[in-house]
Amino acid sequence: MKLKKLTAAVLLTIIGASGVAGAWAVEPETAVKEAAPEIKHDAKAIEVIENALDKAGGRELIEVAESVHTTGTVDIPMAGLKGTMEVFAATGGNLLIKVNIPGFGEQLTGLHDGIGWSIDPMGGPKLMEGAQLDALVEQSDPQNALKYKEHYSIITYVGESEFNGQKVHQIEYVNKKSGQTSTEYYAINSGLLAGSVATTDSEMGEITVTTTVNEYKDFGGVQMPSKTTQQMGPMSMGMTTSSAEFNSVDKSVFELPASIKALVEASKED
Repeated sequence: MKLKKLTAAVLLTIIGASGVAGAWAVEPETAVKEAAPEIKHDAKAIEVIENALDKAGGRELIEVAESVHTTGTVDIPMAGLKGTMEVFAATGGNLLIKVNIPGFGEQLTGLHDGIGWSIDPMGGPKLMEGAQLDALVEQSDPQNALKYKEHYSIITYVGESEFNGQKVHQIEYVNKKSGQTSTEYYAINSGLLAGSVATTDSEMGEITVTTTVNEYKDFGGVQMPSKTTQQMGPMSMGMTTSSAEFNSVDKSVFELPASIKALVEASKED
């Protein structure tokens, strides 16, 4: 049972959705506003990122993506678990992630009307708050890749280095909201993102997640990672995307489940 509990936490963390109590926090009007972070965007870093966007299909193609629906598989070798993953995302803050692993059950993670939530077989329904909710909001936007200047106060070009056996451009980021740092590596040969290293919040506290993009595939003219690996300490998870459709999602899929609506109502009463 301990292994299954760990697996649930790992799945939630990897998709940026560890479940904790809460919803959107409303800042009191009397709260003291923090000083706006200093903005420093390195010209070389911006050049590398924009080149990657161009190689992926170009801004024009990504800008018209109002929604995306992907299907694929997940594999956690250490736990001996394999399953399927389906992701629905749409502009306006809408997200639904379904992870189904035989013998474990279905893990659901969603975002709708500013409410982030998860339901898993071990922990039941939960609401989200803080950095975990912020991560869901960013992840829900099909055009999020174009908005990196909005999310990071500092973007620095570190230089050329090596990652996963290939020469890369290394770029470091400082998140405007959380102040957390992360690193991305862009392959010099292809220009595309080769991987990243970031620290994220989870039910187990702060953990470092290393993501490696092993393969890209053309989906509707957009180059998307089709095979990725995410590593957290000794635990690794492989993800394969087999299909991706744009602008075909019915937004009714994002409606809150009854158990989540009940939690929302209970939180209002409290």
